[in-house]
Amino acid sequence: MKHHSIYSYGQLFAFSGIDGDTAGARDFCATFLDAPVTLRFETDPPVTLRIPIGGGAVFDAIGGDFIDGRSANGGRLLVAFEGARSVVGLAPVEPMLDSAHPEDARCRLAKEQSGGWLFRLVLADSAAFRPPAEANDVPPSLAAVESAVRARRAWLEAQPACPEPGFEGLWAKCLAIEKVNTLSPEGVFPCRWTTPDRVPHRDMWLWDSAFHAMAMSGSNPALARDAIRAVLERQRPDGFIPHQMRPDGWTSDSTQPQVLAWAVLFLHERAPEADFLAWAAPRLAAFLDWTARERSPNGDGLLAWKTGNVAVCRCEESGLDNSPRFDFDEPSIDAIDFSCYLAHDAGCLARIWRILGRNGEAADAEALLDQTAERINALLWDEQDGLYYDRFADGRLTRVASVASFLPLWAGICPPERAARLVAALADPARFWTALPVPSIARNAPQYDTDMWRGCSWLNLDYFLWLGLRRYGYAAEAAELRRRVLAAVRKWYLRHGTVFEFYDADDAISPFELKRKGPPVLPPDWRKHMHSISDYHWSAAFTRLFLEEMP
Repeated sequence: MKHHSIYSYGQLFAFSGIDGDTAGARDFCATFLDAPVTLRFETDPPVTLRIPIGGGAVFDAIGGDFIDGRSANGGRLLVAFEGARSVVGLAPVEPMLDSAHPEDARCRLAKEQSGGWLFRLVLADSAAFRPPAEANDVPPSLAAVESAVRARRAWLEAQPACPEPGFEGLWAKCLAIEKVNTLSPEGVFPCRWTTPDRVPHRDMWLWDSAFHAMAMSGSNPALARDAIRAVLERQRPDGFIPHQMRPDGWTSDSTQPQVLAWAVLFLHERAPEADFLAWAAPRLAAFLDWTARERSPNGDGLLAWKTGNVAVCRCEESGLDNSPRFDFDEPSIDAIDFSCYLAHDAGCLARIWRILGRNGEAADAEALLDQTAERINALLWDEQDGLYYDRFADGRLTRVASVASFLPLWAGICPPERAARLVAALADPARFWTALPVPSIARNAPQYDTDMWRGCSWLNLDYFLWLGLRRYGYAAEAAELRRRVLAAVRKWYLRHGTVFEFYDADDAISPFELKRKGPPVLPPDWRKHMHSISDYHWSAAFTRLFLEEMP
């Protein structure tokens, strides 16, 4: 495998739950700072490991848990996690540990000069610096360092090769992001689970986990099943599944888009396991039942997101937190995306029930799909504009053209003549066919901006629309959408060494300079998160799915 080898700011560095216990609440996670090699560990208080090898360093391979390179004069550099709370390494210059409050620091650095500097950085259990079991408070041997690097590299090197020439480094980076954002069983999570990013999100999220599992399904189906199982295990008896969950048992009181049945079916079609399918099916059905019952306040068979009063995040439940679709002061707006998610997942659940031989339950799911599709087409279509819109409770359409307007293509529920009009709108350069399609709202809308869902392009919705174009026979448009997405992701990867949460739809502004519910902080400051987050798990997942061309 050709490894990722670009050192740059913002990349994550942590022990993975794929390799063992991630130590739970004592998570020992770092981010790369600009100067190689500088790792800021997010302890309390934070500490920074500096290995000032200077410019001209060359890296053979960088993972989310190891670094293998050389300084400009050929001095060998090896850094790797030995266990969940210890990092070992060999450096050509003396490593240093910095902290704004050294008297309270939770880490200890042991080092010695021996043909280079051998070192071990340990996160202690207490302020008394009692070393954890997996590491002694002494420098490691060279053999121990080399062994740790080999162990961390082994998983990456066992993964499938990149399916498309020219994207090998990006492919390896996506796999490293998958690995570093996987954690071990902890608290109420009975199996391995995934997070969008170890810093700052940390928690488990509903639709993120489904997307992670879809990408994992081809290379590691057991891990993919764990990612979904961890979410479904947090379901309440009434069917509700929260959008955000923590190992200590805390959950949010909001949900998130219905994509779990799709993810389960996607996984089953790549790596069948009847027992898991039978275990998941009733839980998926209960979730759809809860959604149809609790999120249809207008009584018209359509769904409405729960919204709040925070201006920069009025609808976290939708996943499109600050979209202009939610700028209205209305308590319940029938949502085109929410309704399409319900229809699509009902269709996926029906297929699951058919596979299990449960034809009565399949018929019920198919009825929900048909009823929801009929309501969408009857109430949310605007004939004049040739688009689907959200709808106020009094029947007026909001007329906010957004990426959500095209989701009936993905759900497969619009008549062919409407699909043609949707594709015509999608392919309009003034509105949606940007350098990096698809902007989250129309390019010519007055609210268009670079602040998250107020204009930027997101890989999950891009993937949905790519599938929709293929579903309706628009192969050329689908191929061009895929080409533009992958070209942009690779462009910014080569510049910054990472994969981002969202991208400028015009493909002109660095993701580090985009707004994130507020103006960006320049130079970037990982602790403020006022920019598109790097090493973002679902973007890595969809990059992999685009490269594999998985339908």
